Amino acid sequence: MAKPVDVNMSESEETNGNGQSVDLSQIAKCIERLKTLNESDVMLDSKNIDEEMDIDDDFRSESSIRYECRNVSKMKESLQNLSDPVMVRNLPWRILLMLRPSNTSDPTNKSLGFFLQCNGENISNSWSIQANAELRLLNYMSPEKTITKKITHLFFNKENDWGFSVFITWKDLLDPSKGFIKDDTIIAECKVAADAPHGVDWDSKKLTGYVGLKNQGATCYMNSLLQSLYFCTKLRKAVYQMPTEGEDANKNVPLALQRVFYELQTLDRSVATKKLTRSFGWDTLDSFMQHDVQELTRVLLDNIETKMKGSAVEGVIPTLFEGKMLSYLKCKHINYISCRSESFYDIQLSIKGKKNIFESFKEYVAIETLDGENKYDAGKHGLQEAEKGVIFTHFPPILHLHLMRFSFDFSTETNIKINDRYEFPARLNLDPFLQKPEPQPAVYILHAVLVHSGDNHGGHYVVYINPLGDGNWCKFDDEVVCRCSSKEAIQLNFGGTEEELAVRNCTNAYMLVYIRETHLESILKPMDKYEIPLEMQEKLEDERQVENFRRKEREEAHLYMTVGVVNEEPFYSHCGFDLLPPDSVAFRQFRVKKSGTFRDLEELVAQAFGSPIHHNRLWSLANRDNSTMRPLEIDSDCEKTLQDLAEEPPWKLFLEIKPLNLSETHVPIQPFDSEKQINLFFKYYDLNNETLSYVGHKYVDINSVTPSDLWPELCKLAKLEETVPLKLFEEVRPCQIDSAKGNNVPLNKAFDELMTGDILVFQKDVTDNPLTNSSDLATVKDFYKCMYNSIDIFFIEKNAMCEDPGICIACNMKWSVQKICHVLSMRIGEDPEKIQLYKVVKQGANYTDQLVPMKATYETIKDIFLSTLSARNRINHARKIYYEVFSIKLHEFENRRKMSVSFFSYENKEEKDYIVYPLKTGTVHDLLIEVARQAGFRNKDQLAKLRLVDVSTLKCTQIFENEMSLERIAGNKHCRVEEMPQEQMHLSNDEMLIGVANYHKDVLSLFGIPFYIKIKMQESLRSMKEKVIKFMGFTEKELEKIKIYLIENNKVLTMDDEQVINLQPCKVKENCTPHIGPTVFLGIDHANKAMKRPRHYYEKSIQIHN
Repeated sequence: MAKPVDVNMSESEETNGNGQSVDLSQIAKCIERLKTLNESDVMLDSKNIDEEMDIDDDFRSESSIRYECRNVSKMKESLQNLSDPVMVRNLPWRILLMLRPSNTSDPTNKSLGFFLQCNGENISNSWSIQANAELRLLNYMSPEKTITKKITHLFFNKENDWGFSVFITWKDLLDPSKGFIKDDTIIAECKVAADAPHGVDWDSKKLTGYVGLKNQGATCYMNSLLQSLYFCTKLRKAVYQMPTEGEDANKNVPLALQRVFYELQTLDRSVATKKLTRSFGWDTLDSFMQHDVQELTRVLLDNIETKMKGSAVEGVIPTLFEGKMLSYLKCKHINYISCRSESFYDIQLSIKGKKNIFESFKEYVAIETLDGENKYDAGKHGLQEAEKGVIFTHFPPILHLHLMRFSFDFSTETNIKINDRYEFPARLNLDPFLQKPEPQPAVYILHAVLVHSGDNHGGHYVVYINPLGDGNWCKFDDEVVCRCSSKEAIQLNFGGTEEELAVRNCTNAYMLVYIRETHLESILKPMDKYEIPLEMQEKLEDERQVENFRRKEREEAHLYMTVGVVNEEPFYSHCGFDLLPPDSVAFRQFRVKKSGTFRDLEELVAQAFGSPIHHNRLWSLANRDNSTMRPLEIDSDCEKTLQDLAEEPPWKLFLEIKPLNLSETHVPIQPFDSEKQINLFFKYYDLNNETLSYVGHKYVDINSVTPSDLWPELCKLAKLEETVPLKLFEEVRPCQIDSAKGNNVPLNKAFDELMTGDILVFQKDVTDNPLTNSSDLATVKDFYKCMYNSIDIFFIEKNAMCEDPGICIACNMKWSVQKICHVLSMRIGEDPEKIQLYKVVKQGANYTDQLVPMKATYETIKDIFLSTLSARNRINHARKIYYEVFSIKLHEFENRRKMSVSFFSYENKEEKDYIVYPLKTGTVHDLLIEVARQAGFRNKDQLAKLRLVDVSTLKCTQIFENEMSLERIAGNKHCRVEEMPQEQMHLSNDEMLIGVANYHKDVLSLFGIPFYIKIKMQESLRSMKEKVIKFMGFTEKELEKIKIYLIENNKVLTMDDEQVINLQPCKVKENCTPHIGPTVFLGIDHANKAMKRPRHYYEKSIQIHN
C-alpha cells in the first residue's frame, strides 16, 4: 500500500500539502496532452544547421580518392601501386593496390589487395590517426555491382596501411565479363574520414580558433566537461568575477578555474589542469582514475555555487542551470491532490529500450496508477485510486541531459554499458512537457555532445561542441581540437550496431548539453579580452611570467650549479661535533653558472653578505674520510671554471670575513701562506658549566708555534685570565680525541698530521685541583665521550595518529630500558612500571616495519640502534621508539590474560573493540568490570546491564554466566560484551532469548552483527519476524528483498508464518539468562551491503575537498 509523501494533505483543488497554489486544470490538461504527444512535436528538424562541412583545404576531416590503375594485367606480385596523395587532416592519403600471391598450393589463385595508406613516407614513430574509410572497386558494366567494403583503423608508423589482402580474386578482376576491367584499367575509389592526428604538428588554435586541455593520465572526462562549461560565456564571466583573495592558492578552486578559463581564452597552446585538480584536493592517483563526467558536473557546479554566495555573482549557477518540476499525486474519485515542487540541475534519462529522447521524456513523465493493493492512503478518505507523476514547470537556459548508459545488472552483480542506438535532435522542443507554456518557447539547440568510447571498465571521453550554436562543430579530444561535421558530432554518436556504425558500437553520446534558443546570444556570445577583469588578468599574467621564468630555469638547469655558503656566525651557536651539523640549514644558496669563474663567485658572495670583496676569503668545506667536514683551501686558479673547482655537489663553502675595523676598511684580509701556515679552529670546554663552544680560528705556523704559545690568545678568546694554564686536545673525529703530547713542543709534534681545518679544543688545566678533577666530565675526552654516547630519540605513542611527531629526548646509549621508561615517565606524567616500549624492526619478505616489545632486562639504546650509529648517521638519522601505557604494571601481566573483546550496544547497534587484561583466575564478572571501566561506565546499574556472549561464528551461540571462570573460555573464542536492552533485563518464566544472524543465500555464509531478541516459549513465526524487522528497522522497499527463516542445524525450516513454535526443548539448561542453544536461530537472508563490489575507474565517487 502506498503512503503519502507529504503531510497535512489538503482536500482543496487550489492548495497542496505544502500550502502552495496549484492549478488543477493545468495539471489535468497537461496529463491529457501527454497521453497524445507525438514524436514530431519534440524531435524538431535541424533548421539552419549544416549537415556537412564545406572545407576544401589540407586540414579537412574527410575527402575522396580516385585511382585509375592502368596496365593491370602486367602488375607484378607484391609491387605497390599508389595513387596520387590526397590531404586529409594535413596528412597524405593514398590508395594502395597490390597483386597478392596465393596462400594455397594453387599458384593461379591470386588476388587483388586493396589498402588505404596514410603518411607512408614518414618514418617518425610518434604520429597516429584514427580513420574510417569506404573502399570501392567500380564496375563499368553494372554500377550496382560495385564492390564496397568498410574499414576502421588507428594508423601509425608500423601500421600505416589497412585494407583487404583479398579484395577480389585475380581471375574475376581480369575477366572482362565481370565488368571490373576495361582497356586493362580498373578504377578504385576511397572515401576517408579521419580524426585529428596525434603526435604531429597540429596547431589547434590556427585551425579552429580554440585550444585543448592536457590529459593528466585519465582526466579526459574532466577536460570534456571544462570545455563545455568554458563556452558558456555567461558562466565564464561569472567565474572571472568570483572572489579569490585570502585563500591558499593551492586550495583555491575559483582561482584555479579562472586560470584554466583565462588560458583557454588567451593561450595558443593546450592548457594544463594540474593546478585545478590540486585545488580540488586530489593527488596523483586521482588524476589516473577515471570518474563519471555527470557526477563531476554536479559536484563542480555545486562547489562553484557555494563559493559564489555572498559575492556579486551569487545566484548565477541556478539562473543558468536550475529547472523546476512538480511531483503530484491526484486521487481519481475525490478532490484530493498532493504536489511538491523540486529543483533539478540535470535530467537523467533512461535509454534502455528507448529509441530517442522523446521516448525517454515520455517515460519520465509517465503516469503511474495506484490501484488494487497499491491504493493511496488518503487519511480520513481511506484507500483511494490515484495517479502520480511529475510535470516540468520550468526548463533552465542550459539543460544537461544525462543518458544513463551505465547500469547495474542485478542478475550478474556487475556494471554494464548500454550501447544501443539512441537518437537525439539538433533542435529539441520541450514545450509539451511543461505544465503550462512559459513566456518564451522551450525550444533548445544542441550545444555539446559528451561522448564515451569503451565499456564499463573504462574508456575515453571526447566532446563535440557547437561553440556559437550555428552548426559549425568542433571536436575536443584533450590537447587536439579539430573541426568536424554535424553528422560526425550527432548522428555518428547515436550508438548502436547498424552497418555504418559497426566499428563505433562502443562509442556513443553519454551527456548532452542543450541551450535554450532564446538565450543563445546571451550565453554563447564571444567574449573579448577587454571584458576580462583587469585585476584578474594582471594577477594571472604575473603568475604566468613567474612560471615561464621557472620553466626557463629548469630548461637551463644543466648549465648551473648550486653553491652553499656559510659565514663564521653559525659556528658559535653549534656545540656539537665538527663546526656545523651535517644537515645544517645555515647555508645561503647561490645558483651560479658552471662555466663561471671563481672571481664571479667572490663578487656574488660579497654582495650578498654585504662585505667588501677584499675583506673576504672562501674555503671549501670538504668531507674527510673520517666522516668529518672541515674547511679546505681552494685553488683559485683564474683559468679554472667553477665546475672544475667544485668538490662533490652541492659545493659547500665557508666565508671568512675580516673583523670589522672602521679605521682599516681599506686594508685587505690577512694573507694566508699555505706553504708555512695552516688554518686552525678552536673550541673551549667550560668545565664548570660542562659546555662546549666555538671561539674562533687562527692562521698558525705549526713548525714553530707551541701549544703554550697559543695560551694567551686562547685565554683571551675564552675570556679567561691570560695566566691560566690550559690543556689542548685535537678533535680528530667524534670517537677520537687526542691530547697534546707536550706544551712546549711545536704543534706538528704535539699532534699528529695537523692540517688546515683541524679543530683544537682547550680547557683549564685542573690537574692540581682534586675537587674539580673528581667530576664525571673533568676533561674534554670525558665530555666528548658522553656527547658521543648521546643521541636524540623521538618517543611516539603506539596508538597515536601517524602524523604525531612524538617527544624528543636526548638519551645516553648506555641507558637501559628501565632507565628510558623512568625518563619518559617524567615527561608524560605516567608510572614508569606501566610503560611498554617498542622498537621498529624490519620483518617479512617485504621488510615492512613491525613493532617489537623491548625487554627490560638487558636491552640498551646501543643494542636497539646499533646499525644506525655511524658517525655521520649519529645526527641526521631519525630514531623512533614507540610506547604504550597500560592500566596495570608490566610485572603483573604474568598473572593476567590478554583478551580481545568487542562491545555492542543494542541502542545504537554499533560494535567497538577493546583489549583487556583480567586475572587468569578471574571470572566473567571480572572481565565485565574491566570492559565497563574502559567503556566509561561509572555505576553499578550500568554494570548490571552487561553480559558476555560468544559470537565466534558470527552468530550468538552462548551467554556466559557471570560466575564462570575465564579459564573455561577458550582463547580462540570471539567474545562480545553486550549492553542489554531494558526489555531483556528481566525475563519471566515463559520468556527467553533467541539469536538472530545474517546470511546471503547460504546459511553457512554468515556476515554482519548477530543479536538476541526476546520471545515466548510458544510463539508464532510471524511474531518473531516482526520483532526482527522492528529491531533492524527495515523499510517496506527493503522488505521486498529479504527473507527471514528459522534455522536448525544449519538447515532452513519451511513452515507457515502463523505456526506456533515450541522452543522449550532447545533452551540452555545452565544457570544464566534463558536462551536458545547454538543449533537454532533466526536467519535473515539478504545481500551483504558491507561487502562492496569492486569499483571501476569511473565508479569512484568524486569529491572536491576545498
